[in-house]
Amino acid sequence: MSWMFVHLPRFALEVQTRFLPEEAGFALVEPGHSGILLVNDRAEQAGVKAGMSTSSACALHPDLQLISRRPDLEEQGLLDLAQILLGYAAQISLKPPQGLLLEIASMLRLFGGLEPYWRQVREGLHQSGFQAWTAVAHTPLAAQLLTQQGDGSPTLDPDALHLRLRSLPITQSLLPDLTIERLLRMGIKSLGQLLDLPPAEVGRRFGREVPLFLERLLGTAPDPQVFFRPPEHFYRRLDFLGEIESINGLLFPLQRLLKELQTFLQARQQATLQILIEIGHHQRDNTQLEIRSVQPEYRADEWLQLCRLRMERVQLYAGALSLALKADALQPLQPDSDDLFRQQQLHQLSRQQLLGRLQARLGAQQIQSLAVRADHRPEQANQVTAPGASSDILPPQGVRPLWLLPEPLPIACSQLQLLQGPERIQAGWWDAQPPRQVCRDYYVANTRDGSLCWVYRTPEEQWFIQGWFG
Repeated sequence: MSWMFVHLPRFALEVQTRFLPEEAGFALVEPGHSGILLVNDRAEQAGVKAGMSTSSACALHPDLQLISRRPDLEEQGLLDLAQILLGYAAQISLKPPQGLLLEIASMLRLFGGLEPYWRQVREGLHQSGFQAWTAVAHTPLAAQLLTQQGDGSPTLDPDALHLRLRSLPITQSLLPDLTIERLLRMGIKSLGQLLDLPPAEVGRRFGREVPLFLERLLGTAPDPQVFFRPPEHFYRRLDFLGEIESINGLLFPLQRLLKELQTFLQARQQATLQILIEIGHHQRDNTQLEIRSVQPEYRADEWLQLCRLRMERVQLYAGALSLALKADALQPLQPDSDDLFRQQQLHQLSRQQLLGRLQARLGAQQIQSLAVRADHRPEQANQVTAPGASSDILPPQGVRPLWLLPEPLPIACSQLQLLQGPERIQAGWWDAQPPRQVCRDYYVANTRDGSLCWVYRTPEEQWFIQGWFG
């Protein structure tokens, strides 16, 4: 087996700031305490460090923004990141408060080897806005311990990994603090020194805990993991540090959310016809925007275009404090096929994209299509549907005009020259709604002025014009 551990040293801070401008200085503080827990690069460049008092930090960096720690956001953020990484791992185990364990043995061939896999995982983490230290090893515990040394390099060579583990300070072994203190008093300062001790002696001095730790580290004892089970639907929510006053100010964080949606859908080979954007306000009802696509879509850039067009018609009446993105109407993604009809498919795709953008700009109810219904009565043979909706019902056979009148127009038979027909239509006996049952004989005819029309005769010998031919 092969494992990768992802350690997120600034996770508690980045989970709240990763969608904010990078040029700002941020520092994380624990509510009720005056010490700095974490800082971002900008604050660190100004001299602010973890452990510093907030007063000293603000003196060094007057524009420093202090952010209170939110354990609830950290818990949800770890779940969200696990969903993002599902495309890179067969199994993922959550290691709160700031770590993830990825089972990667079955993925290396898919990505072309360890180094390409390593690069793509790190690129995905970077695009998600997180700083990460990563390490790989043949056991979960070894991978986790190697990240304590900082960011490593990709190797699964057993000898190289063993040397790196032996050099690890005992203070970074993740053993209980009391155990580490006893080991230091014995002169054991590195993991290698602990590994050199006879197992029986280690068990006699420390009980079963430390020998079991070493066995799991080396893979001689099982180390069962609880694996993450992804949700069936996509949901992300961002809470802003301050109010965003304009709708355009929401596009940047929305773009990041849409990229996470794309990763989520790609990992499952799915797409969606609609997404829901929810904008939270202070003491006001949330603003909800439903964005629809004519065809199942997963790509972030296409959804962003639709969102831009829809949001152009939105006026924020209160500042935005949060932004949520939801997609629950998921369906299998239909892969592209390179065949003789590829150009026709591309033309159809561009047509569907155009319809989707018109819907987003003008509103879903303003763009509609016609579909065929299984009814021989002309008044009931068509229905209005959403663009892109398909119908597997064959239209009635026979000559039909493109222009049907809203109501049949009475006409005298003497004003008509019958050219083709009759075609008997007798249907609707089952229908309780007008026009109910009809019995008509249809003809193609010319009027006195030469217009070509579609007429019918009733059993009462009355004649009506149903429609006109172009």
